[in-house]
Amino acid sequence: MGTVQTCYRSGSLVQVLNAQKAPQSPLGVSNKRELAYDAEACNQMNNTPKARETLRRTFSKVKETAAGFDFFVSIHDFVKFIESDASFVAFLGEKAERASEMPHKYFYLKQVYQGIEDIDRKSTVDLGHDRYVAIRELAMIRRNDVSDNNALWKRRELFRKLIHEIYKTLDAHLAA
Repeated sequence: MGTVQTCYRSGSLVQVLNAQKAPQSPLGVSNKRELAYDAEACNQMNNTPKARETLRRTFSKVKETAAGFDFFVSIHDFVKFIESDASFVAFLGEKAERASEMPHKYFYLKQVYQGIEDIDRKSTVDLGHDRYVAIRELAMIRRNDVSDNNALWKRRELFRKLIHEIYKTLDAHLAA
């Protein structure tokens, strides 16, 4: 057999069996996938204070950054953290169990994220209209060529409100 690791979170109990061989379900099917999911859930629970502190830090960076190109870079960092931290898997993707709690306008933040990723990248592949527009608008902001014709620049205060809303949702998730 193996060792059993127990994690507690908000009154629920998760047990993870660290075995050499994945156990069999009553139907004879291997539970290897379920075992890995439980192990990941347990690791997420143990990393919650660290994730919560990093979330708070990245949110504070966005909140305190003045309007300009650095503001959009801080949005990039915020989205990158959310997308890369396993604690928020329940909120991301079409089939995520809590995806409905994320604002639909999260898409705009992802556009900023992708635009910052693509801005200095030379590519021969067609990136699509939305990505090219985001790259062009972010490049204009980086050159301090800002006007109300720039959709990203016009939405900067909307982005602040949206990030605050997302932060509250994710922080409540980590606090539970």
